[in-house]
Amino acid sequence: MTPSRPCAADFTRLRETTMLYRCILQCCFGLLASGTLGVQLAAAQDVVDIDVATRRGLVSVDVESLGGAMGNRIKVRVQRRAGAPINVVVQPGLVLAPQGADVQRMAVVKLVGKYVPGNQYQRATVMVLADQQPHTFLLQAVCIDYHKSSPKAGQRYAVVDVDVRCQRILSAPLPEGASVWAYQSAIWMDRAGVASSELQRIFSVPAIEIQSAQKLIARAEQVGVESLAQVDVSADVRAQAEGVFSADPQVRVEAYRRVQGLSAEDRRKLQVLVDVNVLRNGQLPDASELRAANTLESLLPEGLNLPQLQIPESLDALTDLLQSLPDLVGNEDDDTDVIRFPRARLLPLMVGLRARRPAVRALTVRRVAQLNDPWAVDTLIVVLADPSPRVRQAAAEGLKQRTGQDFGEDAEQWRTWWTAAQDGSLAAPDPAAP
Repeated sequence: MTPSRPCAADFTRLRETTMLYRCILQCCFGLLASGTLGVQLAAAQDVVDIDVATRRGLVSVDVESLGGAMGNRIKVRVQRRAGAPINVVVQPGLVLAPQGADVQRMAVVKLVGKYVPGNQYQRATVMVLADQQPHTFLLQAVCIDYHKSSPKAGQRYAVVDVDVRCQRILSAPLPEGASVWAYQSAIWMDRAGVASSELQRIFSVPAIEIQSAQKLIARAEQVGVESLAQVDVSADVRAQAEGVFSADPQVRVEAYRRVQGLSAEDRRKLQVLVDVNVLRNGQLPDASELRAANTLESLLPEGLNLPQLQIPESLDALTDLLQSLPDLVGNEDDDTDVIRFPRARLLPLMVGLRARRPAVRALTVRRVAQLNDPWAVDTLIVVLADPSPRVRQAAAEGLKQRTGQDFGEDAEQWRTWWTAAQDGSLAAPDPAAP
């Protein structure tokens, strides 16, 4: 009797188990070779993924962002609840979901180390929980949702599970000369279809990081396509399904639709692989979600660059900056890149919105609200996420003044309404330009 070939679910479980054991062996050899935590590791009875340990109630976790979109920015406090000592590992691609805020989810790259007294940390690749005391660790992570804001310091997260598509990218070693920016760029390019030119324009991502990100995505695609060989379907069905691993989100969606036209049996065999590679039931993020709302700079009109202006830290400094506006205006005959009127007025306002003092930011917001320019509405909506209640209130009042609508400080309602109003039907005052 010929044994049946494994289905997609069997292959996925086998691959995850293999990766886990490989991670365990690396941890054991690394720690024992260095002598670090060797005795504790040998005494532990189990090695468990942190998401599994959390679901089983073996540990309690408290996950906190240190602020920013990527890097060694996640602090996690782990405490064993009961039972024998255990070792907890963190898989690449582990998803952390934000709690109480509409900001980006995070995908873990690796465990960096364990905190020790003095707010320092020692390198570690496994969380050794030999006692029931809380232990704090540092994780390296990147953001997943390009269209959302980056988390602020203190943002709390919940451990979810491993995203296999993220895992394929983040488990690969970085190409030579690349940094965590390559991982971040690859995730954004892969998940949201963000163009490399946009990342370079908005975030000044170096060319070597973009090239490395493209290599990471290509490798992930290759690993995915190879996994189809383990599925008991015809060569023609495999060919139709290969697109779900593409680096192009649109190609993935088209492949998903082709798979939906296959027989029920073939769809069942492929479903596990398809589900982890095509998001949101075959739907791409819409245009409004893909707008780069991560930074105020991203709201600058096409072709405008933020000059090197001093950020004002007093109301007088802001006034002086606004009065310097004519110095930023070039002549129409200039062939230089000097920004010309009327949108030159945006530049000092952009700088004012980055001030540390809430009073300066609030005054800047009121000036933004006076602009008869669509950029003003976009900016005021972004400012609704400002940590200062004073600044948020000024933004909400500015939006009401500018549009005649009133959604308070609800950024999501404002964004939904503003997207629908882009056809030119917006009823708004026509204030004089400052």
